Amino acid sequence: MEWSLWTRDIESKIVSLCRELGIGIVTYGPLGRGFFGGRGVVEEIKDNLYLTNQSRFSRDNMEKNKHLFFRLENLAKKHKCTTTQLALAWVLHQGDVVVPIPGTSKIKNLDSNISALQVKLLDEDIKS
Repeated sequence: MEWSLWTRDIESKIVSLCRELGIGIVTYGPLGRGFFGGRGVVEEIKDNLYLTNQSRFSRDNMEKNKHLFFRLENLAKKHKCTTTQLALAWVLHQGDVVVPIPGTSKIKNLDSNISALQVKLLDEDIKS
């Protein structure tokens, strides 16, 4: 299931049911398909990428969603980490039965993703 700071519709019923039944949750897209790494905000989206066909990456929606990225960026500065590490840390802090699958094709991004395990969020950070 997709689950990230951006895609949270599974929280209303699925997450609580999985926790109740002791079922693990494997999530894809924990980085908002690159959005929380700056794709579309600080990095241009190339016309040939699959993202251009998704409504959340349309020009109109990206203008509306940039404020989410900048809020995350401010919180990442507070925790001395990157926005991707913070987004992954948020998913990781949802419980021991949650396993995010961040996609990457670069070793440096893999190393950065692993470092998300070191980010310690407070309850107030998780709620905001």
